[in-house]
Amino acid sequence: MLVLRRPLRGNPSSVRLATVGAPLFAAEMASASTKDNDQGDKRQAYAAIGIPEYLIFDPDGGLLSEPIVAWRLQSGAYVPWLAGADGWWHSTVLDVSFQPLGALPVLSVRTHRLHKNQSGPGISVGR
Repeated sequence: MLVLRRPLRGNPSSVRLATVGAPLFAAEMASASTKDNDQGDKRQAYAAIGIPEYLIFDPDGGLLSEPIVAWRLQSGAYVPWLAGADGWWHSTVLDVSFQPLGALPVLSVRTHRLHKNQSGPGISVGR
């Protein structure tokens, strides 16, 4: 999943970076066939084009060292982005937080800008 800086018009099957700019955020669902590429070449490509935050979610919990492995871009290179003391990964770019939901293959998303700037539960994205 890529979060772009602005909405796309129509229903394009692909987008040009020169047109839309680098995405603000990228997230991948880990799978046995893609996990090495997600953490290797794809991560390097995302850093090279300037995506500020990159997250990989392991819904089954058996492919990665943690249920969420994430990085933030600093000086053109990704550095580990760890969960906060509360167990949530707080996105500074999107103003939302992510957390695995127990043993279920679900990623909980908490928004920080709901009604009148109050925090609250957001959405859950499952596989």
